[in-house]
Amino acid sequence: GSSDETLQQLTTIGDGANSALREDGSETVAGDPGASGFDGLEVGTRNNGSDHWDGKIGYLEIHDVALSGSELTDRENVIMTDWGV
Repeated sequence: GSSDETLQQLTTIGDGANSALREDGSETVAGDPGASGFDGLEVGTRNNGSDHWDGKIGYLEIHDVALSGSELTDRENVIMTDWGV
C-alpha cells in the first residue's frame, strides 16, 4: 500500500458507546467499540500483534480523566499549531 507522509493529528476518545476518532480536529468516526473497548491499549499495532503502523508517531498524550469539549479542542489546537498541522 501507499504511505501518507502528511502530518496528521489523531484523537481517540474512549467513552463506551460515545467513543470517537477525530482527525485534525474533526470527528471522523463515532460509536461503540464493542466488548473489547480500549482495554490493553497499544500504539502502533493491533492487540494481536498484526497490522503494524507504517509511519512515524511524533507525539502521544494520554489523559486519565475525560476532557470537556472545549478542553479537547484547546489541546488539539495547541498540538496542531506546535506541529504545523
